[in-house]
Amino acid sequence: MTRDKRCHILASVCLAFVLGVVAWGQTGAASAGPSSLTISAGDGKTEYLPLLPVVVTIELNNQGETSESIADGGLIVAEPGHWQRRERYRFEIRNPDLTTQPAYLSDWAYWFIDSEPMVPQGLQLGPRRKQILDYCLGFGLGVPATEWKDDLRKQATALFRKTGEFEIRLRIARLTAGPLESNPLAIKVVEPMNPSDLRAYEVLSHSRWPAMFLTPLYQGTEPSGVAVFTGPPLDVPATSSPLATCTQIVTLCPDSAYTPYARLFLASALARGWAECLAAGQGGQPLDVDKRMEGIRLLGQAAADSALPRRYREQGLLNLLRGANDVTNHIQWEAYKKLPTLESVVGARVDIGGLPEDTVFQIARDIAKGRSPSPGYDELLRAKLTPEQYQKLLNVAMSEGNIATRSGDGAILKELQELVAWARAQLRKIPWRDPDTGQLRMSGVSLSAK
Repeated sequence: MTRDKRCHILASVCLAFVLGVVAWGQTGAASAGPSSLTISAGDGKTEYLPLLPVVVTIELNNQGETSESIADGGLIVAEPGHWQRRERYRFEIRNPDLTTQPAYLSDWAYWFIDSEPMVPQGLQLGPRRKQILDYCLGFGLGVPATEWKDDLRKQATALFRKTGEFEIRLRIARLTAGPLESNPLAIKVVEPMNPSDLRAYEVLSHSRWPAMFLTPLYQGTEPSGVAVFTGPPLDVPATSSPLATCTQIVTLCPDSAYTPYARLFLASALARGWAECLAAGQGGQPLDVDKRMEGIRLLGQAAADSALPRRYREQGLLNLLRGANDVTNHIQWEAYKKLPTLESVVGARVDIGGLPEDTVFQIARDIAKGRSPSPGYDELLRAKLTPEQYQKLLNVAMSEGNIATRSGDGAILKELQELVAWARAQLRKIPWRDPDTGQLRMSGVSLSAK
């Protein structure tokens, strides 16, 4: 072998070694290739107070010119059921002391997960498109899915328990093309300094559940909602319940960074009736419309507060919609039970094409108010009633309060309709929701979208 050939081989070996070292050293960098995974500071915020959540914006990007299959591995809000023994997101957190900890199920760790939204088979992320999702790092499971137990809440721990500088990375393994790892993101947890924050922190840290704000408020069924205000018991005496804690923070510390979270949780408790359940020992009591409306209006304030992360504002909007639906159904049901009979209004028994009587009243009110009912209904009433009966029906439909309420009229129902329309419009602005429907969107958005 010539000297030149030996030099060429040695140079090739050295180059391969150097490239291998560089590749090893870049393990934590954003993944190259047609897809990439990036994380950034949610709402641009990188500094946090203790007992408040760290929120990151995740982007799964298809930078290529062809569609990519992401079925069973893309970004969704809810986590897989824990009995499936698998995880979607794995965060690695480097602590101020340079130790590292994994975190699974961080966004919903404190809830019993019933199911996850179905990921359509063969879901494609189109060329030059991306999925976006804000993800809350508050609690987390520090063990892999194979070690998860039945009650996730007892295994979850707060992820940022000390002040100092942290570094966060994300790995998503269940992608068709293979796992992706994100860029590192540096954040800092600092001690509260101003008097309002110090007072709020003192109230929160001595409540029954100091970590209550570390996970988005669940918008599901009533028992799970109540759970956020009972919380896991502590081994140390608490000075206040979580519900009282929220009230104290909102009242005593209106300018604190903790207050938007307390307002959201308090508003949800009022709007969804969780406060009523607690007051009645979860045995139930008649729906208090005034209290529910107080909560729904507060939810409107909370959901419009830019000091809250988008994930939390989203929960406020969803709870507003559910609370408004509860109140609307209650008010209209109470009105339905008090409706007059059609016979008492028109003076005779009459069958209006088999329509329920409350529907007949609503049609008559629409006609009397100049609102167009469904085609053919006015003709049906005129065919089934005498002119005198027809006019009596319209007069009563205009003047009778329960018919008005059952038809969706009335000050409270109008206010609820306006709040619902506003909340739905706000949901349509969230990047992981469809701009036309407000529903969760799986197909992604343009890479140029914010």
